[in-house]
Amino acid sequence: MKRDGSIQTSKGLVLMLGGFLYDLTEKQQRKTTFDKKTIAKDLKRWKNDFSQFQKAFIDSKTKLYHCELPKLTPTLDENMYLINKFFSQPAASYVLFWSGHGIPETGDWSISEKHSITFQNILEAWYQGVGYPNNKLLLIIVNSCYSGAWISQIKDYMRNGGDKASKLKLAIQVGCTAEEESFVQTENLVDDLMIGSLLIRKMVHDKINLANQQNIFVWTHEKQHPTFYVTPNVEAHLRIKDCDVTGEKFCYLNPLHCTFRLSRIESSWSINKQGTQATFINKNITTIKKGKFS
Repeated sequence: MKRDGSIQTSKGLVLMLGGFLYDLTEKQQRKTTFDKKTIAKDLKRWKNDFSQFQKAFIDSKTKLYHCELPKLTPTLDENMYLINKFFSQPAASYVLFWSGHGIPETGDWSISEKHSITFQNILEAWYQGVGYPNNKLLLIIVNSCYSGAWISQIKDYMRNGGDKASKLKLAIQVGCTAEEESFVQTENLVDDLMIGSLLIRKMVHDKINLANQQNIFVWTHEKQHPTFYVTPNVEAHLRIKDCDVTGEKFCYLNPLHCTFRLSRIESSWSINKQGTQATFINKNITTIKKGKFS
């Protein structure tokens, strides 16, 4: 701790949360019961997402504080306890990772049939921790359906939150817009990346190929569009760029001495099963390219 009382540490911290294993609203509609074999198969997919993210982004300069996989019996109290404890730890910056299910319209994180984690929950916990008063950055990664709804809430808060909001250093990457669902890749047609959630596949690919800008992840899903938002005092230090190849806006965020490529995807590509031809889809623009795409 410095003489002025601010916390100094070279380590970044990451907390990974997953909430409820299944989409509760969907399960209620189907009234389906899941056997042990189905549960094990689905849990394996979630584990793969969490494992691949850790391999790509946890290094000597970054510490994993805790990893809580999706499960059948999560509670709001235990998840909020983890979040509050996480924000009470001294760190260079913080990454809060959620890969689970989202609630329609709000994008809130599904914990149980009656409980979810809201943006307001996260904000209040952040203000009570040690990161905010010490001017630290919070990066939130939300890999769930309807997650873009949080961006609208954050923008509203930034307009009306007063002095507290003006000092907030926050970046958020979400898997889709407020109206969209977040999908899973169930087979490898054009690349060697892991089978799993589309956003995590892209983020891991972008990290692995950080030094090779020619090896760009081509987004091929018309019904899902990841996007990001950064508060003004974070944006002032970033350079948001356009990628002509993929039709996305992106920037490099380096909160933990470990670079994250934040992406806003407004277009998509249609790729044939052989991975030899791709069609760029963006309103009235159509472009044909040949070659191997990933």
